[in-house]
Amino acid sequence: MAGALLRERVGWASAQAWLTLAAVAWTRGDAALARTHLEAAIAGFDASEVALSAAAARRRLGEVLGGDEGRALVRTAGEAMARLGVTRPDRMAALFAPGFGGR
Repeated sequence: MAGALLRERVGWASAQAWLTLAAVAWTRGDAALARTHLEAAIAGFDASEVALSAAAARRRLGEVLGGDEGRALVRTAGEAMARLGVTRPDRMAALFAPGFGGR
């Protein structure tokens, strides 16, 4: 799936592919690769102006990073989602960016 999305050469599709690859990397225990892919996804969603997906990916990056930096990203993502009318950012992230549950 991710390969097909990357071949589309459309910003939001490539971003979705990077998000999918990040979830695979996270599931396999490769936090560094998950981070790299999440950063690419966020850049793509931001460039394509897909705010909700960008916020979900940003939340996931915060969860991957942890610590103060991670908490700040989770908070920023939650605020962005709230501006879009989302009342449960955790559930929206689960819908838009699945695959980041416990390893």
